[in-house]
Amino acid sequence: PSLEEETELYRSAMVSRFSWLLGLFFSLTFPHIKPDMDHIAAVRKAGSRGLVVYAMRNRSVLDYLFFNWYCLRFDLPLTRFANGVNMLWWQPGSELIPGIWHKLRDRFRDGPMPDPVDSGFMARCLRAGYPVLIFLRRQGSWVWRRPQQSERDMVEELIDVQAEIDQPIFVVPQLVMWERRPEYTQRNLVDLLFGERDHPGRLRKLLHFLVYHRGAVGRTGEPVNLEDFLGELPDMPVAKQAKKLRLILRGYLYREKRLIKGPTVKPRPWLLDRIQ
Repeated sequence: PSLEEETELYRSAMVSRFSWLLGLFFSLTFPHIKPDMDHIAAVRKAGSRGLVVYAMRNRSVLDYLFFNWYCLRFDLPLTRFANGVNMLWWQPGSELIPGIWHKLRDRFRDGPMPDPVDSGFMARCLRAGYPVLIFLRRQGSWVWRRPQQSERDMVEELIDVQAEIDQPIFVVPQLVMWERRPEYTQRNLVDLLFGERDHPGRLRKLLHFLVYHRGAVGRTGEPVNLEDFLGELPDMPVAKQAKKLRLILRGYLYREKRLIKGPTVKPRPWLLDRIQ
């Protein structure tokens, strides 16, 4: 199939418009989230100079929907692919019914779609000049099944594509914090069943959104020029280059999270033991 046909089959691309009901709901909730205006111009400039790849720590459809709305609002590049996301149910009604029909038809005719990273779909999107978004970590809890993990490392795939193309790839870290209360080191039954506060499952994420969206904060980091980054590590194996890039991205996301939520709260026995 062509790249356009594959995009329709995987259906992880950001939408250019939402259904009127979702658009109304998002217009009443998402504007309360404090955006990060510092790097919007830098992301636009990166999109004009090369390819934009957004990176988020945890897989989350809700976060992806927010940044879809965010990119539409501030005229930022929309993604053609995101791992572990299906945008079929968030499209306008005129596209939803045909999309469901095509999905069912293709599922019974051809079987399950191959993993988009292992099949090379993500790499083909980048070579064609389309932005993508990668989630560095899977979402998980006992209540919801975890999405399938690609055998091919996505960051290594980015590095391989950068070596093949002439224009630079700019990796843009993104973060949205729905709940701003400090975290605790101790885990409880709720954390086990519905995911930790730092890594919530779908039910807990939805609850955080409904309760805390008026105080939520969105962050978009300074784009990392992958071409320049690899130029400083010419003799390093791809696996180590990917590991170093992940550390840089996760380091930014961790620092931003700590600035928003503050330090982790230690348990009382631990504090008493250190005082004595």
